[in-house]
Amino acid sequence: SKLFGLDYSKGMLIEACKASNRCTFINADADCLPFREDKFDLIFSVNAIHFFNNKLKFIRNTSKILKRKGTLCIIEFDPHADSTDWYIYKYFSGSYKRDIERYPSFETMKEEMQNIGLQKICLGLIDKINTDKHNCSVLADHFLDQKGSSQMAMLNQKEYESGLNRI
Repeated sequence: SKLFGLDYSKGMLIEACKASNRCTFINADADCLPFREDKFDLIFSVNAIHFFNNKLKFIRNTSKILKRKGTLCIIEFDPHADSTDWYIYKYFSGSYKRDIERYPSFETMKEEMQNIGLQKICLGLIDKINTDKHNCSVLADHFLDQKGSSQMAMLNQKEYESGLNRI
């Protein structure tokens, strides 16, 4: 099989090259995929779609470069879901509102997939983080590191420190 990795960030591509030499890495924008039609059996987007300028255009573009029986797999987080209850939103002001703007809902992505003719669309929860943390162990959670998630990285220093103080 031929493997390709695509990222807009040259820094991320450098890190990816360090991790694997089996993959051809390409610097490109998700809004303008540099591949011919009917090329791929499988396309994965893992925790990335919320960074794309035009999330639904990405889905449309991937449908063009997938082979007839190809698979598009988007692994992502949905802050729109009723079941979403993440403590980050409770303690770090503005993080939930920003995520609602950045992340398309699963239902929105599903509707787009249906509109462009993708079939056998399946939505499902594949992982839920269920760890109890008590006392100071809460502060060791990697999600609280300011570089531990995009939610934290988007906070300015005052917002970040204020959230930590609330915890």
